[in-house]
Amino acid sequence: MAVMLIDSREQDALTFPSVRGFTGSRVETLPVGDYACEFVDGTRPPLIFERKSLGDLFGTMTSGYPRFKRELLKAKELKVQLILAIQHNAGWGLRVVGILDDDLQRAIRLVTQHQVAGVSVLGTLAQ
Repeated sequence: MAVMLIDSREQDALTFPSVRGFTGSRVETLPVGDYACEFVDGTRPPLIFERKSLGDLFGTMTSGYPRFKRELLKAKELKVQLILAIQHNAGWGLRVVGILDDDLQRAIRLVTQHQVAGVSVLGTLAQ
């Protein structure tokens, strides 16, 4: 059993209903990112999700990049894998197959061009 952790600074946080394996969610201040997981015994997998809308992502990779780079360095120092989850068209759902649309392709190229080491990209699309 596990609980989803939501960073206390996260605006418009996602909701996590109790489903098999998860007992709900808890709000707390995370050292980096927006969402994490904690098992019943208190252990946390070394994964943290950073949720970005496309607009946020472009801002983060341009004028906000110095702040984002500090967050990446902190994640590296904590030995945590930061997973960049891109929220697209105000929807939320993992796109598993198919061609990514132009905006999402540009966003992923932007992350790649900045050589954001240690960051995985999880693309999402509208429901």
